[in-house]
Amino acid sequence: MQGIHNVFHISVLWKYVSDDSKRIQSKSIKLQPDLKYIEEPERILDYDVKQLRHRAIPFVKVLWKHGLERDATWEREAEMRSQFPHLFN
Repeated sequence: MQGIHNVFHISVLWKYVSDDSKRIQSKSIKLQPDLKYIEEPERILDYDVKQLRHRAIPFVKVLWKHGLERDATWEREAEMRSQFPHLFN
């Protein structure tokens, strides 16, 4: 691999096409002075149990604020219950 240069020809570049669904609306997000924001869950979409050999681990699918439904993540139920108990009422 020493004989291969990490360069490419300009003919392999494509025109950038913007995607509005990936744009973050900065008006609705409260930014801290160091340009970070706190991500909070909005609601729970689904519930599932991961079955291992000798135990079961419950998971919840969480929709985060300022995110789309396709960006929802699977989190451990116990951790979400301890951090965000209002979601389970």
